[in-house]
Amino acid sequence: MKKGLLTLALLITSSSLWSQDMDAPMAEEITPIDSTDTTVRHFRIGAKIGFPNVVGGSIEVVLPILENRIAPYVDISGFTLNAEDDVTSALSYREIGANFYLGKHAKGMYLSAGTANLSTKFTFNDLSLDNGVRGTGTVTEEINTFNLKLGIKSKGRIYFRFELGYGLGDIPNELSVVGSGTAPSGQTVSEIITEPIPSLPGVNDNGVIIGNFGIGISF
Repeated sequence: MKKGLLTLALLITSSSLWSQDMDAPMAEEITPIDSTDTTVRHFRIGAKIGFPNVVGGSIEVVLPILENRIAPYVDISGFTLNAEDDVTSALSYREIGANFYLGKHAKGMYLSAGTANLSTKFTFNDLSLDNGVRGTGTVTEEINTFNLKLGIKSKGRIYFRFELGYGLGDIPNELSVVGSGTAPSGQTVSEIITEPIPSLPGVNDNGVIIGNFGIGISF
């Protein structure tokens, strides 16, 4: 009787141990994995395509304060446009500001505020001067704005972002251009001409519409 009870106990113990060994890897296999990315990479570098920057570079640094919500940034670009048939525009864009992320991991939705400078150089290639003389002229104009934006950034080392906002500033309607040309007699003619400001992407009479798509890598 005692031998029977001992044998039964050994069988039950062996069965229990065998069951635990079989269940362990299965339990590990079905353990749910938290896919939420809570890693904060504090340095981001990328490119933005849109307006008014057209195509440019972007740098963002996430500060380890307020649960990683504050991120200063710099956007820089330079480009040339044929604004109109007889006007060439050379522009450079610079924006400095800070993003405030609604989440504590510097991802997802954010609000942005900053100052921007759009430096423009317009070359008018077919100005109408006195006595029917045709001439050319170049003028520079600095457009400064205070920008407010709403954006969203994806998570991960390779990220995407989208921004939409508005830049508040005084946008001139006209430009004073010093035009010069050569008369049929060979005499040089110089004259100040008032021309409407050429159209620029996102720029209107009251400010600058901001819209861009970005891609980059974070470290």
